[in-house]
Amino acid sequence: MHRAMAVMFRPITFEKRDQYQIGKYEGVKDDNVFKDMPLDVSLGAQSFFLSLGQELLNNTMKFLELEQEQNLHLQQILIENGDSIKVSMDLLKGILPSLIRLPD
Repeated sequence: MHRAMAVMFRPITFEKRDQYQIGKYEGVKDDNVFKDMPLDVSLGAQSFFLSLGQELLNNTMKFLELEQEQNLHLQQILIENGDSIKVSMDLLKGILPSLIRLPD
C-alpha cells in the first residue's frame, strides 16, 4: 500500500489561492516514507479514486447515450434530405448521355 501512496501523493509545485499544480510523476524514489502514513489517509485516497472512477463511468455512459441520440437524429435528417439527392442523380444520369463532349 505504501507504494501506491507514493504514486498518489506528489509534491505541490505551484499554489495560488484555491488552485495548485502537482509535480510530474517521476517514479517511486523512496516509498519507505509512506510506510508510516495513517490508515485513514490511505483508505480515504482509495475511496476518492473509487468514487471518481464510478462517476467517470456514469458520465461516460450518459455522454455515449446522448451521442447515440444525436446520431440517430442526424441519420434521420440525412435520410430525409437524401431522397431528393437520389432524384437529382437519376436526372443527371438521364441527361449525361445526351451531352456533347468538347474536343481536347
